[in-house]
Amino acid sequence: MARKKAAVIGATGVAGQQFLAALSDHPWFEVTALAASERSAGKAYKDAITDPNGASRWYCQEPLDSAFGINYASWLRPVWAVLMLVGVVLALASRSLRASSPAPTA
Repeated sequence: MARKKAAVIGATGVAGQQFLAALSDHPWFEVTALAASERSAGKAYKDAITDPNGASRWYCQEPLDSAFGINYASWLRPVWAVLMLVGVVLALASRSLRASSPAPTA
C-alpha cells in the first residue's frame, strides 16, 4: 500500500515536533511538506529549529529523524496547510464513519 502524503502545520513548535516524531517511519503516512512561520521558509528543518546561539530547539525525547533534516525548498504557507489539513481530516472522518457504520439490513 502506498503511503499517504502528509503536511505538518507548526512544524517547528512543540506540537508540530510531536507530530514529526510520531510520523517518523510511519507505515501509512509520509511527511512531504512542512508549514511554519515565514522565518523558517527556505531553511533546512534542522536549521529552523536551531537558535542563533547554535542550541537545538528539538523538544522530543526521540531523536530528530534525519529524513526531516532535509531542506524543504518551499515550506507551505499556513493558510494552504490548514486547507490541506481540513481536507485530510474530512477524508479520514468520512472513511472512519463508513467503516464503523452497520451494514444496511433488508
